[in-house]
Amino acid sequence: MVGWSGSLLTRIRKIANYCKHPVVFGVTRAGPLFSSHPMIQPDDLDGSIPPPELDEQDRSAAPAGAPAVVAVVVTRNPGRFFEAALAALADQDYPELSVLVVDAGSSEDPTTRVAAVLPGAFVHRAAGAHPGFGGAANEALGLVAGATLFVACHDDVVLAPDAVRLMVEEAYRSNAAIVGPKLVSANDPEVLLEVGRSIDRLGGSHTGIEPGELDQEQHDAVRDVFYVSSAAMLVRTDLFEALGGFDPETFPGSEDLDLCWRARLAGARVVVAPDARAAHIEAANDRRPGDAPTIRDVARNRVRVVLTNYSRSSLVRVVPAAGALAMVEAI
Repeated sequence: MVGWSGSLLTRIRKIANYCKHPVVFGVTRAGPLFSSHPMIQPDDLDGSIPPPELDEQDRSAAPAGAPAVVAVVVTRNPGRFFEAALAALADQDYPELSVLVVDAGSSEDPTTRVAAVLPGAFVHRAAGAHPGFGGAANEALGLVAGATLFVACHDDVVLAPDAVRLMVEEAYRSNAAIVGPKLVSANDPEVLLEVGRSIDRLGGSHTGIEPGELDQEQHDAVRDVFYVSSAAMLVRTDLFEALGGFDPETFPGSEDLDLCWRARLAGARVVVAPDARAAHIEAANDRRPGDAPTIRDVARNRVRVVLTNYSRSSLVRVVPAAGALAMVEAI
């Protein structure tokens, strides 16, 4: 770890001043370039979920030359939670944040809804009837130039106002390629959902969080984790491109595990930054029929990730154990 003095973002400015403004190609801007309408805040939305409470931040401390970040929000037939997620992005205190909304086959064009909350955002309708989260997010690689970092987001995640800035800071501080925030319940921000994830030898995912566990800062250490959720994930653009982005075949349920696993095999660090918080509405069950993932699809994709990323020597040990466990469970 490098011992930096002074403002971390000031140091970042010197490193990445060349990529101050990303360029987004072939997309529609949701609203006019200069809008007279103020951005809607999450608390202004009737029935929406406010972001987790945070201490007041000094926005003037952030330098203008911070590395460019593009938030890639993937959506498909979004519900009422969509406006809250967009408004939280509008309220970010990070100075060089652009937003690209990628529509993954919604029955209705979301551009009007995006423009009402975030008129400066760009909207792109992904190719294919149902490209999935990973396939839709990957389209950012061909649309955006000049961004140092992507923040991949679900459309049901409400980021705290300083979440992007804190993840960027931690990426540089820890020399990490992928950074995830602390995820808390949207219904009760004092309840933890996850602070990074681990897996067992068969690919089973574990958060280490008890159901209903209250956030008392017991998991607030920055640490390496096996993977972080794609609900909100900051990833270095050069690594994302080198890895070919998400594997679309691992959707639903395993695109985040697969990307982080491949990043670790490439020698990159995956860390969780618990000071960055996000409320996850977990709206999968509220989706339209056919949009919500099935248990069978999730299980099949988890097997695919294990078979793809384990070495042959590891598979020799893992596959027989998995078969034996399946037989025991069947009995």
